Amino acid sequence: MAKLNLPKQRTTEFFANPLKRIAAFFIDLLILDFVVASAFSSYFTRVLPSKGYFDAYAYVSANPEIISQIYSALVAMSLLMILYFAYMEHKYNQTVGKMLFHIYVRPKQGKKITFWQSALRSIFLMPVFPIFLLWIVDPVLMLIKGERFSEIISKTQTVEEYPI
Repeated sequence: MAKLNLPKQRTTEFFANPLKRIAAFFIDLLILDFVVASAFSSYFTRVLPSKGYFDAYAYVSANPEIISQIYSALVAMSLLMILYFAYMEHKYNQTVGKMLFHIYVRPKQGKKITFWQSALRSIFLMPVFPIFLLWIVDPVLMLIKGERFSEIISKTQTVEEYPI
């Protein structure tokens, strides 16, 4: 049987729709919540009283040495989350959430996104001042310019393909 040698469909790339990006991010957070946060939940249950926020706050206030332990656990969780985003975007140019919405991560220059570019894109997950300010700056810039500050400094972009 002869194979047809048809031309590939022509496409063009544009910045990904912000609503698709937000939905993809929340799907990725659900996955990370199930995998990463559940792995640490027994630790937090053991370290903090589970009677409520105010009881936990009172306990931490009375035991300030526990703050460094909790902070270390939060940093470890953040590193695992960054590793997820960096690995998936480096290896597949997508995370699971991005796959569901057919959006991709591309370098602004070159053909393949590097692992460090992928990690830099996700640095906003680190609970360290001033990095956590990116939780405000990134969405605002994405809505205004179509790209996050993290993408500007990592020289990457999130795109979707449209047929011509």
